[in-house]
Amino acid sequence: MSRMSWKLVAILTTCWATFGCINSLSSKQLVNAAVQAMGGINNLENIRSIIRKGNGTRTNMGQSRIPGEPEPTGSIRNYVEVLDQVNTSAGFDYDFEIGDFKQHRREVFTKYDVGFETKPVGYIDLGGRMAAVSPAALVSYSAFSSPEMALRREITLILLSAVETALTAQTVRQESFNGKMCNFGQAKTRYGESMTMYFDPDTKLLEGYEVIETDTVLGDVPVQYVFEDYRKVGDVLLPFKLKIRRNSQDSAEITYDSIAFELGATKDWFTIPPEVEADAKKAAVGPYVPMKVSRMLPGVYLAQGFTHNSLIVEFPDYVAVLEAPLDDVQTRVMIDEVRKFVPLKEIRYVIPTHHHSDHIGGVRSFVARGATVIVEKRHEAIMRKLLESRHAHFRDELQTAKDTRGGGIEIGDVEVFEGKKELANGGRSIELHAIEGSPHASPAIVAYMPRERLLFQSDLFPAAGPVAAHLRESIAKLNLRPDRIVGGHGAPTPAADLAKAQ
Repeated sequence: MSRMSWKLVAILTTCWATFGCINSLSSKQLVNAAVQAMGGINNLENIRSIIRKGNGTRTNMGQSRIPGEPEPTGSIRNYVEVLDQVNTSAGFDYDFEIGDFKQHRREVFTKYDVGFETKPVGYIDLGGRMAAVSPAALVSYSAFSSPEMALRREITLILLSAVETALTAQTVRQESFNGKMCNFGQAKTRYGESMTMYFDPDTKLLEGYEVIETDTVLGDVPVQYVFEDYRKVGDVLLPFKLKIRRNSQDSAEITYDSIAFELGATKDWFTIPPEVEADAKKAAVGPYVPMKVSRMLPGVYLAQGFTHNSLIVEFPDYVAVLEAPLDDVQTRVMIDEVRKFVPLKEIRYVIPTHHHSDHIGGVRSFVARGATVIVEKRHEAIMRKLLESRHAHFRDELQTAKDTRGGGIEIGDVEVFEGKKELANGGRSIELHAIEGSPHASPAIVAYMPRERLLFQSDLFPAAGPVAAHLRESIAKLNLRPDRIVGGHGAPTPAADLAKAQ
């Protein structure tokens, strides 16, 4: 063998050790082979609607009892997923359970006619209690973060987009994915997102892909969609198991019992119910969630959303907001409604009661407008991560403010306390108390207004059982004497009701 031949062998050996098995295939060829293995491009393009049924699990929902502890896993049962690919609509119907929390949910991403235009909207049905919301406010407890995301991540549409966008000049290599060596290629989704795709070298089928998505708390993170158990459905092969890994952590898993193509069977799913049609008109033209702000006492207002509430307290020199739940949309709508009651004063403070993601997701919008977040010291790490994370793939108000004003500017701030803190201004005060050991979340912050004898808390009451009992014992130890209890959920209740809770 010549010196040049030995040199070539050495180079190839080094490449094999570094990158795995290199071949002459391009990403485009890998995608085309996968499409052919699934049944051919014509069969994939002919799919108009898909109905999947099954069961699964969901974790990484930001519901740990103590900050930093492992997340509990929720169960998804009687799951039905409906995708209308022609009209770009999607919906879920399922039973969700995590700990003592149980709920039947239907979440739908659909369209609504506004004049001569058709605009996307969402609606949610919680066992007959319904609301229409703007799509960005439609969150799901299913495997996907929203019905719209299920449509974006539908495997047949992913591959059809990759047929057009996969690289032709790239020489692919093999990398480990989901425990096996796969051919590695690159393409874009039809929304312009870059994705890395992994193909089984033997079956040619798509093993999964990775994209960047924006998590409410973590910001931009890598998300892997993993496909297993391909079976024949009509003239195509489809996976009957989906796993989702978010930021290198298991996030969800669904096993499908059945998959069907049912053209015409999905129409009723995507018709806006008459009960929420008035709200749908608002959701179709701007950021919207149902929001009612009512005056409880002079300078004290309750902002009630569809599922989550906040308490607004007016001081002589500023406004403080207790709880910033869910997302950017709820905060923006709430602030607009609050301005009708308190039009001129700055919102100086926002105070979350605990670290669960559904109670801190709206904090970023307050900070973008200059508010200081007040947190107990054990919530500080989560809060700083929330505020410092980059949200470029779903740009919110804080990310826009950072990009517009520059990375070094001061927008809002974080103020940390330990155990107890008091806000006092002009004769009005709020005591913040961190209570320990609640079965729901520890620590949990309760806010007490001594002059008004009003207590604000979230998720601790009207919950029954040990959670309510712990709250009752805690406020007794703190010698708090509320007449009324206001919660992050539901309506205000007499404090006497807590004494009766079992």
